[in-house]
Amino acid sequence: LIKPYFLRRTKKEVLTELPEKIEQYVYCDMTDKQRELYNIVLKKIKDELSKEVNRYEIKSNSIMLEGLLYLRQICCHPAILKRSININGCDESGKFEIFKINITELINNKKKVVVFSSFTSVLEIMELWIKDNNYKYFYIDGSTKNRQEIVDSFEESEEGIFLISMKAGGVGLNLISAEYAFIYDPWWNEAVENQAQDRIYRIGQKNNVVIKKFITSNSIEEKINELKNKKSKIANSLFKDMNEINKISLNDIKKILYLDKNGE
Repeated sequence: LIKPYFLRRTKKEVLTELPEKIEQYVYCDMTDKQRELYNIVLKKIKDELSKEVNRYEIKSNSIMLEGLLYLRQICCHPAILKRSININGCDESGKFEIFKINITELINNKKKVVVFSSFTSVLEIMELWIKDNNYKYFYIDGSTKNRQEIVDSFEESEEGIFLISMKAGGVGLNLISAEYAFIYDPWWNEAVENQAQDRIYRIGQKNNVVIKKFITSNSIEEKINELKNKKSKIANSLFKDMNEINKISLNDIKKILYLDKNGE
């Protein structure tokens, strides 16, 4: 029904002067202790969900949603978990170790990087490590009041790491002085991630942009990624052949007016 009126334009088609954008997946293994904790929590969730379904369905849904959150937190860094959930006292993260290696390499090469995470508690762990290493950094989350002042300082700086919460940094930020963006943890909705990385891939960017997406191997993060890819394929199939202006035929008008595929 809407196809005759629908016109799709991708950013690359409209902004032909934009440089190349390179997306890379960085797969990270858990440490042994981290994997042990992940398996313990996963088993508890499965055990709860396998219990006989009763009329308290809301409670069952709550258990499932909380479980998904705990698994995601373990993948990022077990230190952000509630103590009651972190049964084996794990305070190490394989992903965080890989993250530190990547950050150090960029800083040594005088590159600027923007780091996104959906967990402010993860950003706080990053902040502590960055301070310990005396790296220059900038920070924005949902509670930040002077956003533009911080953005301007980052843009004027010759180096630095910009830590931003996914939701707080999804819109309204222009960070074209950076060539690198790290998505530390995958979000369910790919559009949110795209909005985040587009803070550096936008009008005014002169350099090629590298987007690194960190994924914990053999975990819920891989499942989230698979789900997003599936959604993207469906969306792209819906938008197929909608990048050109369509002439509306008499038959198209009939279909719209009569809501009949044969125009009758």
